[in-house]
Amino acid sequence: MWLMGIDLYVGTLTRYYTRRWETAQQQAIAAMGGPPMNVVSPHGAFPMKGLSYGEAHRVIQDWRMGMGRAMRKQGVEFGGWKEDVAQPHATASLTREGYGALMLWAAYQEAPELMPRQITPEDWAADPAYEHVSGPGARFASLYDAQAWVPVALAEPLLMPMPGGEQRVVASVGGLDRALRDLNACTWKVVDTDREAWFNEAAQCTRFEAAARVTFDCFRRQVDFAMKHVLPVMMDW
Repeated sequence: MWLMGIDLYVGTLTRYYTRRWETAQQQAIAAMGGPPMNVVSPHGAFPMKGLSYGEAHRVIQDWRMGMGRAMRKQGVEFGGWKEDVAQPHATASLTREGYGALMLWAAYQEAPELMPRQITPEDWAADPAYEHVSGPGARFASLYDAQAWVPVALAEPLLMPMPGGEQRVVASVGGLDRALRDLNACTWKVVDTDREAWFNEAAQCTRFEAAARVTFDCFRRQVDFAMKHVLPVMMDW
């Protein structure tokens, strides 16, 4: 069975790269007694899947030490989170339409004059508003451009070599938290105690806003978990 989607994983990089976790779709299918689901990585095979946790942990630690030396030259301390097997993890699924809707919802706050009459979230990357506002220095840069977030004080998203061999734009978990809070403050203004009711109101919104709300709520919950446990967030699709 082959399904394509986007998952937001929160947990250690060791667990992520050895694939000792299941996507939300895998968990749902297993709970229903369905057949195993094949997972396709955007970066090819999972290079550490056959390694023990200890072996993979050493690879991750070597990567963190290397990145730490590079980041220290820029005045950034890199790698202050725990990578042991006891650390918790959490996953949540997004739809491509929902992810695109959230990107455009943010972009239209910066460039409302570029909002088209017909919004197509599936083509968010080619939307003139997104093209206009994304990139270095963007108000919501930690949301727009990153595919990984680490609990490190990065000033802006950076393209980094990752321990799995792929290149990713990496931002800080704190930066993503601030971007989400800023986006909420300038649009929905929902407080945490009212978020469940706000989420349930999505059915009364336009399809575009409903998709943005659902995805925002998913990001918010995963970032809250990451902030609480001081863990990275990885986008998996």
